[in-house]
Amino acid sequence: MNAGSPCRRDLVITGVTTVWKMSMHLVGTAVAATVLTLIHGKRALPLVGLIPLVAWSRYLLDHHTPAQALAGAALGAAAPLIVFQTMDPLPRA
Repeated sequence: MNAGSPCRRDLVITGVTTVWKMSMHLVGTAVAATVLTLIHGKRALPLVGLIPLVAWSRYLLDHHTPAQALAGAALGAAAPLIVFQTMDPLPRA
């Protein structure tokens, strides 16, 4: 199992969440927005605007603190950036 495998990633996220409630909604939103922006370039950049909207809704619903939301968004954005750095460059659309 390599460091980028979904199983290890999920284990890390779940391990953190048992101690501190990191936002899984923001992890997923940030991963999707980051991957699509890396693949499709500027055309997908508006999707990044979903990240603060999801963070705001999780905070308003009293499900997460701002720090928990920020941690989820940071992890979700960082993971694809790290993976894409180790890959061969993808052609830009």
